[in-house]
Amino acid sequence: MLSPCSPTEAPWWTRRDGAGIGFRSLSPHQRLRYLAVDISPAMVDRARHNARGLDQVEVIEGDAERIPVPDGSVDLFISMWGLHCLPDPPAAVCEASRCLRGGGRLVGSMICTGGTLRHRLLVRPSTGAFGPGGSSEDLANWLGDAGLTTHRFELSGPFAYFEARRPSV
Repeated sequence: MLSPCSPTEAPWWTRRDGAGIGFRSLSPHQRLRYLAVDISPAMVDRARHNARGLDQVEVIEGDAERIPVPDGSVDLFISMWGLHCLPDPPAAVCEASRCLRGGGRLVGSMICTGGTLRHRLLVRPSTGAFGPGGSSEDLANWLGDAGLTTHRFELSGPFAYFEARRPSV
């Protein structure tokens, strides 16, 4: 079901898509591929519902550490508000990097742990939907360790927004 796309059909891929909010920006006539992956069956059902009429969207239940795409086949990988929920965020970042082609981008956001009282009260790793999480420094290291070059890294309280690229070969 996953097939290579021509340059005019640049693939978009996302992980931990949740209910498919990103689909709102898509037109049924856009020439691209969008793979939405979430580990939660309930979120996959919601995303499939929200993807109705968008033939270029494929929604699957899957693990962020094992995305079913070939190495170097993805132009854009979006991970919004998901890394802090995963059991192994560094492995998920490495998997996103594996999927990216040379020059491909990983764009995302994460709720970070921190040393201030406010951070400790707002972000409580391994409780509720939170996985072990990580600090903004951890996130920067995960990106670098995965072979990505950070182009944007912004912090606003516990929230980190980032864009990183896989170097072109």
